[in-house]
Amino acid sequence: MDECKQILNTGIRDVVIASTKISDVNGTEGKLIYRGYLVRDLAENASFEEIAHLLLREKLPSSSELDAFKAALQKERHIPDELTEALRKQPHDALPMDVLQAGVSMLALHDPDAKDASREASERISTETVEEVRQRGHSVFLFSAFSAPSAVKNCGEV
Repeated sequence: MDECKQILNTGIRDVVIASTKISDVNGTEGKLIYRGYLVRDLAENASFEEIAHLLLREKLPSSSELDAFKAALQKERHIPDELTEALRKQPHDALPMDVLQAGVSMLALHDPDAKDASREASERISTETVEEVRQRGHSVFLFSAFSAPSAVKNCGEV
């Protein structure tokens, strides 16, 4: 990165492409909302697992639901060796989000339920994906943060 380039928003304003109950953005007021909760409040008062449960299961968990969800995440913690090896072979200068996206996509190739459209399979796959993103996201961040520190350029305040 030799120079700072302005990033332009190329989206189309006020065009609805989908509706969702999961999140809402109020840019005028600076609010990001997940399932009716301000993200700022969630970040200050809820754990990663509680927020993931909220996003996937539509409500904040009770104590017993949280314990069950944590156990489900723990169960999905194994990542296929082939996936780990494929991610290690990514270019060292690849953008972290690109590597993470590739990892999530490759995860589906190793999932026996990938073509199962049942609610049970969808819940297990979504839980597995949450755990994958948590594990690989952390690894990808650490790898990219320490592998090429000279590639980062401070362009001042945005």
